[in-house]
Amino acid sequence: ARLAMLEDLENARRKVEQAHIEWMAALDVVNDPIFLHDKQFHILRCNKAYQQRAGIPFHELIGQPYYEVFPKTGAPLPCCLRAMEKAEEEEEEVLAGDAIYRSRAFSVHDEQGAHLYSVHTLEDITERRRIELTLHESEEKFRKISESAQDAIIMMADKHISFWNAAAERIFGYTAAEVVGQELHALIVPEPAHARFEQAFPHFQASGEGPIIGKVIEVTALRKGGEEFPAELSISATQFGGQWHAIGIVRDITRRKRAEEELRLRAQLLDSTNDSIFVHDFDGKFVYLNEAAWKMRGYTRGELMGMNLQVLDTPEYGKLVEARSRELMEKGHCIFESAHRRKDGSVMPIEVSARIIETDGRKLVLAAARDITERNRAEDTLRESEERFHHLFENMSSGVAVYQPDAACEAFTFKSVNKAAERIDQVRREDIVGRNVEEVFPGVRAFGVLEVFQRVCRSGSPEHFPAAFYQDEHISGWRDNYVYRLKSGEIVAVYDDVTERKQAEQTLRESEKLYRSLFENMLNGFAYCRMIFEQDQPQDFIYLSVNPAYERLTGRKNVVGKRVSEVIPGIRQTDPGIFEIYGRVSLSGKPEQFEIYVEATQSWYSISAYSPEKGYFVVVFDIITERKKAEAAIEHANRALAALSAVNRTLVRAASEDELLQSICQAIVQQRAYLLAWVGYKQYDENKSIRVMARAGHDEGYLDTMRLTWAETERGMGPSGRAIRSGVTQLCQDMVNDPSYLLWRDAASQRGYASDIALPLIGKSGDVFGILHVYSGETNTFTPAEIALLEEMAGDLAFGVHTLHTRRERDLALVKNQEQLVQLQDSLEDTVRAIATIVEMRDPYTAGHQVRVADLATAIAKQMGMPEEQAHAIHLAGVVHDLGKINVPAEILSKPGKITDLEFGLIKIHPQAGYDILKGIDFPWPIAQMVWQHHERLDGSGYPQGLKGEAILPGARILAVADVVEAMYSHRPYRPGLGIEVALAEITKQRGIYFDTQVVDACLALFREQGYRFK
Repeated sequence: ARLAMLEDLENARRKVEQAHIEWMAALDVVNDPIFLHDKQFHILRCNKAYQQRAGIPFHELIGQPYYEVFPKTGAPLPCCLRAMEKAEEEEEEVLAGDAIYRSRAFSVHDEQGAHLYSVHTLEDITERRRIELTLHESEEKFRKISESAQDAIIMMADKHISFWNAAAERIFGYTAAEVVGQELHALIVPEPAHARFEQAFPHFQASGEGPIIGKVIEVTALRKGGEEFPAELSISATQFGGQWHAIGIVRDITRRKRAEEELRLRAQLLDSTNDSIFVHDFDGKFVYLNEAAWKMRGYTRGELMGMNLQVLDTPEYGKLVEARSRELMEKGHCIFESAHRRKDGSVMPIEVSARIIETDGRKLVLAAARDITERNRAEDTLRESEERFHHLFENMSSGVAVYQPDAACEAFTFKSVNKAAERIDQVRREDIVGRNVEEVFPGVRAFGVLEVFQRVCRSGSPEHFPAAFYQDEHISGWRDNYVYRLKSGEIVAVYDDVTERKQAEQTLRESEKLYRSLFENMLNGFAYCRMIFEQDQPQDFIYLSVNPAYERLTGRKNVVGKRVSEVIPGIRQTDPGIFEIYGRVSLSGKPEQFEIYVEATQSWYSISAYSPEKGYFVVVFDIITERKKAEAAIEHANRALAALSAVNRTLVRAASEDELLQSICQAIVQQRAYLLAWVGYKQYDENKSIRVMARAGHDEGYLDTMRLTWAETERGMGPSGRAIRSGVTQLCQDMVNDPSYLLWRDAASQRGYASDIALPLIGKSGDVFGILHVYSGETNTFTPAEIALLEEMAGDLAFGVHTLHTRRERDLALVKNQEQLVQLQDSLEDTVRAIATIVEMRDPYTAGHQVRVADLATAIAKQMGMPEEQAHAIHLAGVVHDLGKINVPAEILSKPGKITDLEFGLIKIHPQAGYDILKGIDFPWPIAQMVWQHHERLDGSGYPQGLKGEAILPGARILAVADVVEAMYSHRPYRPGLGIEVALAEITKQRGIYFDTQVVDACLALFREQGYRFK
């Protein structure tokens, strides 16, 4: 049993040593400095955190007094001294540079109580308070594990304690004297276990056997003070003097239980953290994984433990493994970003904090990996936000200026401005950043915004500095400022240039004043109303506002707030159309302008309606009743005037009296208000009847049944008879109610006649010879102006009839004169032909020549498009163009040989001679002049006058060409004919020189294109 106990003790010692090694390795992972020192305060061991704080390599640290290295206190810490004296943990706060540490010290003693070494931990309580409890528990665990090497040994016989060692005294609190001989279960076994003890002990006492003999079990034990604690119990049986004794080794496992609980809590803590914790060797093989490590990657713990770190690293980060390993080996720790691929193939970006740890002489890597997906996303979001902010900052329409205040919040320096600020204040940011605001804008203090900056800077409360006018030597204008303070202490001013708005407000105020004046003084009525709908149909409206002109025009006062049905009773029934219009405008928003007669007020209105918002409308109106009456009068007058105009046109165009009368009647009824118009002539028969000469319009046999007469009989008492007898216009404005119309009332009513007017037709001598009778379908239709125009029309008609009579007489005389003129012209042409015959009698050549020249000249004139009458005149001139040769001796004209100059001179006088013979005859055409000029040439080389160009008559120019062509073509006594081509070549050669170009071209066209030939 003792050997078993010793073996258990040895195992426990090894476990403690292993735990110590592992714990020391774990200490290097701890971020807090830890060191061990001996009784002389020389450093025996420290972790890497301590070495980093000390800033001295490990080999130089060992053996140094810790108070000369870190923390440099110049003497051992008081807590250290107390711990060495009391063998208890002590702590105190220590100032080391800018950091405050909580120093914990405890001493480790051997079994004899001799001091072995002291342990110090320095916790940076400025940053690590949150792990204070955990660190304390770790230190407690270490201390308890170190002190638990001695177990209680208890021997029991017959339920009574027979042996109680010092460890038992320490563990249970009883001295040996107090417990030896006492029942064991009454002292150290909790009451709930007494029954089991009593039940099992008789069997053990008899046989030395029991359910827990030879086993190591955990039980709950009871200390002297009644405290229960966990214990590890190993019981063996031995027999002395025939009596079975139980030897129990009791190990107080309170510390171990606490340590186990702490480890369990640590494991839970590691498994509950969102960070992945890995422990792996330098080949990437995993030694430890927390729950987050495998869960976040989609694996089970077993799957991931069997994998290699390189499988998790994405290719781009896998290439960096060697570089990181070198950094880790050189520095012992490193922080870097990487990415792991999950089981499903997705990628998880991570930030890794890795450190080298050593356990059992084996170097491992302890790494904490944090998923930085959200951080990256947040960084991207932040970056995008900053970009958006910058874009917003630069593109805001408002100016933004950021200022750095001084410590007293008195002066403010530009840090930044946006583009709008540059534009508004007419500055460049590079010129003002870093300068005092008063330096840039000298008027800022007087402006008042500097005081706002100071208040906001001191209070932190934002302020609105309402629009005010700023002016200095550089700029001026209205500014509206919002000022606030950033968390950084910077002052921000957001402001707008509201100069245009202020100007607009001033304009608006003036406009409103003008509008109010216009509203109060405008001549048109104004009403603002709200429409009332029932089942989407307009039923009524309420006056919300009216102007004085409304009251003046309508005579209705105090209408605001009332319905129109109250103001104008019955209007909804008499005038539904106006409600439809107002309802349409108030719903559609489309303005309408219209004129309307309101039956309820017996007035005409000109109205403009529009809608400022749905369900409401505004009307601007004027009462136009008088205008409408005037328009009606004008319309009637225009109707009569149009009829008069048509009549006058007819008077001009009419060729006969019948056509005139019928056209007059037709023109009258084309005006829509006139239903029937007729003209009657006064007859001098026995019945003094009135003969209908023309009619137009809606008759339907009315005139045929009237038996019209101008006699002083009952039937002659109608408008027609009275007008003929009196010579005065007769008017009936209402046939139905006019007693004088009794005989014709029914017939007129059946045909729609309502009023009529009979207008006498008075001849040149003043006698009435007929009437013009016009009927209308409306009562009271004939206004005074219209009557006057109709009377003028009747006068024009009478004049037209007289004119036609006169024209007929004139036309008869004209026909007779025309016949006489034709006879005279025929006689004149006969005279010309007779004169030509005289020449023929003297010179046959000349006679044939004149006729052919006359024919060719006439053809040329027609080719040139001259009128027929002008061509006829040219023909007559051609027939006698050589008449003057009557004065040339016949022997010269018929001389076969060459003539002398004297003889040619005699021939050249023939144009003058012909002119002298003909000039006394009163031709209707310039025959004598054409004969006189037919030898003239365009260039002035002709005879007898030497005329040039336009001075030569067109007919003479034609005769000149025809004369040359015929002369060269024909035979002469002195030479044979040269032929037509020679003649045409000659006039072509002299075209534009001697002869007119148009005449030459026409002559050539006749011969070459139309095949003209001389007869």
